[in-house]
Amino acid sequence: DDVLLVIAWGTTVKIAAIRTISLGSNATQGRFPSSSTKQVDIVASFQASYYISGIAPYGDALVILAYIPEEMNGEKGASTVPRQ
Repeated sequence: DDVLLVIAWGTTVKIAAIRTISLGSNATQGRFPSSSTKQVDIVASFQASYYISGIAPYGDALVILAYIPEEMNGEKGASTVPRQ
């Protein structure tokens, strides 16, 4: 039963799986619970062409709040908001 952690920094997104690994029981059984430790593995990673301001899981997808500078947009002074 893994727990997923979504990490976004700059233009990079990484998905990490946090696993609990059991180390077995203690020699004095019954007095102390079995010991465990956590392990983190990067299971996916990708690079975006924009700056990421926020990220959240949305079902099986990701929702990303992005900042796209005008130089990256390709059109100076153009609005990225659709007109109605």
